Amino acid sequence: MQRFLDFLGFRKLTTRQICTLAIFIALAVVFDMLSTMPISQTLQISFSYVPIFVIASLYGPLSGGITYVISDAISAFLLYGSVSPLLSATAFLSGVVFGLCFYKRYNFSKGFIARLVICVLLQFFISLVINTYFLTVMYNFIFNVEIVKRLPFSLLKLGVQSVVIYFSPYYLKLFSKFAK
Repeated sequence: MQRFLDFLGFRKLTTRQICTLAIFIALAVVFDMLSTMPISQTLQISFSYVPIFVIASLYGPLSGGITYVISDAISAFLLYGSVSPLLSATAFLSGVVFGLCFYKRYNFSKGFIARLVICVLLQFFISLVINTYFLTVMYNFIFNVEIVKRLPFSLLKLGVQSVVIYFSPYYLKLFSKFAK
């Protein structure tokens, strides 16, 4: 049982680890503010997931989910003035998926490509289906129309995330020295 709880990220964090989490939250907010390309009212492409992916890979699913919620809330408040609990829930889910797929397994091994495909497909599902559903609830859009509108950009996001995660072992080895 303790091994399972450690895998999820239930453990005491040192001061250094808490500071690392705070730095990566700030990095995610900066990435969200500077690298976000709005396509429409409900669609944007951003690289704010990269710092969250690093945190989830180094500290576990729970840390990835919580840091994604915190960075999403800060970014939403700074950019829009309000926070959506529904979109924060999908942010938490995205951080957990990153952690489940890559926590302490960020080198090129036998299962790396399989984990990459599973992670990217789950992120695609979260982005396309769950986020679209929550946006249709928030803005009273028609779900089927929004899915069709968001599909090309979600496919583009799928490709970009695949490339970023594929090259992740190179920069995760560098950051793993600071995570101890």
